[in-house]
Amino acid sequence: MFLLLKKSKPGTSVQVYFAESYRENGKVRQRLVKRIGELTELQKQDKDIIQKLKLELKLITQDKRQHLIEMTLDLNARNTNEKSLNFGYLYLLPAE
Repeated sequence: MFLLLKKSKPGTSVQVYFAESYRENGKVRQRLVKRIGELTELQKQDKDIIQKLKLELKLITQDKRQHLIEMTLDLNARNTNEKSLNFGYLYLLPAE
């Protein structure tokens, strides 16, 4: 996720959003996750609001990563004793 500052029309205020990127049909898209508010109003309340929002996003991202499960998958192994089990979709990440 990232912080998105968006100005819809010239001369209008800048809106602050939490956004994320995703792929759809091979193209990168962005989706707005949460509207935070209008930038000048937020800065009136707290001059360091941008840095605090970036820190909040970092914590959210770390929290999402803590919920990942690490597993090893042997594609050559055959288990003839058990029926196949469906664990849903699996995203494979390269080993570090």
